[in-house]
Amino acid sequence: MIARCSCMLMETHGIPCRYIIYVLRSTKLNELPSHYVLKRWTKYCKKKIVYDANGNLLEEKRTNSMDMEVNRMASETRKDKEHLFNDLNSLDIMHIVKSKFQKFVNEIKEELLANQQSRVEEIEGFIGCSILWEINILPPNELHSKGRVKRIKGHSDKGGSDKKEETKKKKNERVPRLCGSCKELVLHDKHNCPKKDTLA
Repeated sequence: MIARCSCMLMETHGIPCRYIIYVLRSTKLNELPSHYVLKRWTKYCKKKIVYDANGNLLEEKRTNSMDMEVNRMASETRKDKEHLFNDLNSLDIMHIVKSKFQKFVNEIKEELLANQQSRVEEIEGFIGCSILWEINILPPNELHSKGRVKRIKGHSDKGGSDKKEETKKKKNERVPRLCGSCKELVLHDKHNCPKKDTLA
């Protein structure tokens, strides 16, 4: 879906204007098409190294020197290919170039595959067994995951049950207290004191 506006905001600033957004919303589009989101507004705008037509580095960025050399060679190869296509004007010659280029690509793929297989054979010879490319992990036969797992008692827990019983007994034992009415150390208080009626 392509829309153009006379205000030329998209062409000048790279931002779709409200008229374009209104037209897109009227066609019931829920998302902005990808060609309206320029690379400069994305978080990947500085991820790649920029080269000019001659393969010279335009934007400096910390990276591996090997990566820079590979990108430079790719830029030079792309430039040579574009010059070749510009010089060719005949359809027959383009068919010949396309078939030879496809043959070249297939040879490169076969060579890379052979190198990869030799690398795998070297690793297998080093570890002494073949590399498994597919591993099937099955669930265990018996799985008891229901209920609460009891804690295993250690050496510091020995005699712990006896101490707990002693503390329970101490809590259950009644301590004599001073009664408010008879003023004696007894096991009752002033509300249920037996001498309350006689003292009153």
